[in-house]
Amino acid sequence: MGYSAPLFDQVPQEQQAIKLSYLLEEIRGVVQRAFRDKYWITAEVSNYSRNNSSGHYYFDLVETEKGVQIAFARANLWGGIASRVLSDFQSITGGPIVNGMELLMQVSVSMHPQYGLSFTIHDINPEYTLGNLERQRQETINRLQSEGIWERNKEHHLPMLLQRIAVISSDTAAGWGDFQQQLAQNIVGRLMQVELFPSIMQGTDTTPSIFQAMAKIHQSETPFDAIVIIRGGGSKMDLSAFDSYQICRYIALNPLPVITGIGHDRDTSIADMVAHTSLKTPTAVADFLLRRMEQVILQLFNAENRLSNLLTAIMDGQREAIQRLINRSSLSLTRMEKDYLITIHSYKYRLEQLIHEKLVGEENKLDVQLAQTASTLAIERTKLREQEQRLTYHKERLERWLSDFPQRLELRQDQYDQIARLHDPYNIMNRGFVPVVRDGKAITYTTQVREGDQLRILLMDGELGTNVRTIKRDTP
Repeated sequence: MGYSAPLFDQVPQEQQAIKLSYLLEEIRGVVQRAFRDKYWITAEVSNYSRNNSSGHYYFDLVETEKGVQIAFARANLWGGIASRVLSDFQSITGGPIVNGMELLMQVSVSMHPQYGLSFTIHDINPEYTLGNLERQRQETINRLQSEGIWERNKEHHLPMLLQRIAVISSDTAAGWGDFQQQLAQNIVGRLMQVELFPSIMQGTDTTPSIFQAMAKIHQSETPFDAIVIIRGGGSKMDLSAFDSYQICRYIALNPLPVITGIGHDRDTSIADMVAHTSLKTPTAVADFLLRRMEQVILQLFNAENRLSNLLTAIMDGQREAIQRLINRSSLSLTRMEKDYLITIHSYKYRLEQLIHEKLVGEENKLDVQLAQTASTLAIERTKLREQEQRLTYHKERLERWLSDFPQRLELRQDQYDQIARLHDPYNIMNRGFVPVVRDGKAITYTTQVREGDQLRILLMDGELGTNVRTIKRDTP
């Protein structure tokens, strides 16, 4: 083998030992003779890096079973073929190799006395990666359906007035910028309270990051109407996290309705499927929220118009009733006048001389009755005019109330925002009130602690630990 070092060191015969380098050369020869071919293997990438000067890539490959690592090996992808292999992989899958990805690789086995056993990668099959992603995707769908939570989030009621929105997105993503710009271009967007909960939206850290964002949303004092998850699109590999079981389970079991705008060009993620409402892009989500707000405002204006029409109809009906009363009164007076004249004329000739004095008295009575009737009609007309004035007053008051309604609604929202700021824990702590905790529970009375107990004082930039030396209790 060309190895010139002496086989044995100068040691007593009973302790003669073979050199490590010689033994490793022997093992290397055995390995090279036994594993001359190339082999296709599957393994998960736990870590990989690139040597910028040589262009070589170095992989750590593992195999796990029920979360326990059962195999480990190192592999090399030499710079001479790396550009071709990785370029083909990315063009087909739409994304680069990332940690945690399972690959199908063609490798050869090599053994080096200094670096140990390793694999040399000659090719990577991107179709296997896509197929594996699709298999994992179908397993996630089957699992969510078997657990009975596939339609859970869709069962939530989505309010027509979506005013308080919690957004999960990367704060530097173009999708978040598009979402904000779409809302800002519409005056209706000013009526919405939108709060961003930043999250990683790509890679292996996506799942825990989104979970932390959701936890912060539910810990917030703001009673959000819905959660919006948006990002600016990407390749199938980039968006594979939104097919993971954990993220989709978070969405399905969320107590708030979830609206997604993840930005798929062609495919629909499982996160889209389990969400209450799915839209293609962040801009489409913003437009969806604006349309619902516009519908609410339109309904308010329609209600104002219907109420105005109702009041107008009531006033018209009152006018008609008054006119009918006036007409009936005039007709009654005319008939009364005719009846009395007929009576007078019929008795005039017969009783003119005999009851002249009595006739004069009857005429006087008639005048009194006419005066009373005229007075009654005047009083009724006055009451009707007062009623018409009251209706006009109430109509004008209601119209002023409706015209001021949007301003009062915005003022009330400002008041709610101010109350929320007053109750912000950071503001409370700025005023000098800090929480004291023992064994994870807040301390509010001296009876909850004993001497020697260890306490934690929570501050805005950290916490302090202290022991109770003395206890002084206020006497009642």
